[in-house]
Amino acid sequence: DDANFENGGVESVVLCEETGIHMQDLSLDDSPRREGTQSNSQTIISLCKVIVGGPAPLLMPWAVKSMGLLGGAMGTVLIGTLSVRASRMLLSYTDALICETGKDGQTYVDVSKDAFGDLGGRMVFGVTMLTSLGVCGAYMKFIGGTLAAVSLTPGTLMNRYVAGVSEGWCQLAAAAIIIPLNSLVHKKSFMTFAAGIGLGGVAMAVAAVLAYGFAMPTWSIATAFSGLPLFTSPLKFFSAFGVLPLLFCVHWQILPIARSMSNRDDAQLSFTKATTLCVLANAAFGILGYSFFGAQTSSLILNNLGGTTIDTFVRYALVVDMIVSAPIMLNALREIIEKKLVTKRGKRPPFALAPRGVQQLLIRTVLVMMSVGVARLSSVGEIANLVGGVAQCTLAFIVPPVLKIIGGRRWGSPEQAAGLDQPATA
Repeated sequence: DDANFENGGVESVVLCEETGIHMQDLSLDDSPRREGTQSNSQTIISLCKVIVGGPAPLLMPWAVKSMGLLGGAMGTVLIGTLSVRASRMLLSYTDALICETGKDGQTYVDVSKDAFGDLGGRMVFGVTMLTSLGVCGAYMKFIGGTLAAVSLTPGTLMNRYVAGVSEGWCQLAAAAIIIPLNSLVHKKSFMTFAAGIGLGGVAMAVAAVLAYGFAMPTWSIATAFSGLPLFTSPLKFFSAFGVLPLLFCVHWQILPIARSMSNRDDAQLSFTKATTLCVLANAAFGILGYSFFGAQTSSLILNNLGGTTIDTFVRYALVVDMIVSAPIMLNALREIIEKKLVTKRGKRPPFALAPRGVQQLLIRTVLVMMSVGVARLSSVGEIANLVGGVAQCTLAFIVPPVLKIIGGRRWGSPEQAAGLDQPATA
């Protein structure tokens, strides 16, 4: 919002009402903020892909079973609303930091280090690593378990050629594809392709579940929700609560996506629209999925379909989705590590033992193999609950509000606006 009318004579200063932070107007021609190439609609699709990509939406019926019909719906709306508010705080502080330093390209860790110091930056880096590796570990767990199960299903291609292949070998094969895909993440065409594949795969899985459920002779709209609890016990509620942050708390991914926008002033609006769409869709699917199978609802609802042909096809589609999604989910962490460790173009320090491309390949290989290691530890639901309930809640609901407090004190008046010649007061 334009604050020039009450800024005490300071020109080109704007105010973010969400945080109380004043900063120079980044929409001016001489702004240090760089614009990307993605339109608002492409950004919304990419954000929806990040939110609903992977197995998380297929865990929603189980989450609603654990939380209750009304409890699950209210929890979904609450987490979505808080997620939008927190994203505004993060983006506002980041824009102020761009004004203050005159440099663009800050990662989540860079922003945290500026606000909290070196120790705080290292702690946020640790949580970001846990989040990225945990999400990709859940992907790898799903990929390995799905392909291993399909290989045992008579009549499938995998059963014909690689019957009985182990979960571990399937994960290693997926890793061999994911590692080179990391080099394509910054390409607009790959992001568009990945978003289309991801949303298509999830939409296909949701459509298969809905078609199966509506065709069940025991299901009718008149009696679908009778006998299903509106709320459950606190213990059951929080046993599945981590699924909701896993879906909506993607704040470690927001900054790279915002930098790709051709109009970065609309980043907050795009995130709000994407989150609203995903809240409505996931809440509705969770409630309907639970009404289909009741107490028998599996943690991964595809397991309730009984191994039909369409079920197998959907599983293949989801595996492809997660293979192309994994590099995107690792992007923020990879970007942070490569910014610190990889030789800058044209500047190779004496301790660099390999060319830039080899350094990047080594880092990306290590990250993908670490996610394979995480996948060997637990089930998809348990990994999702741990990562969503602990790591993603920290990055979404603890760090941004503290950034708001620090930013409000540091740049809380037009005279202290970020980017002005006079020094800001902490």
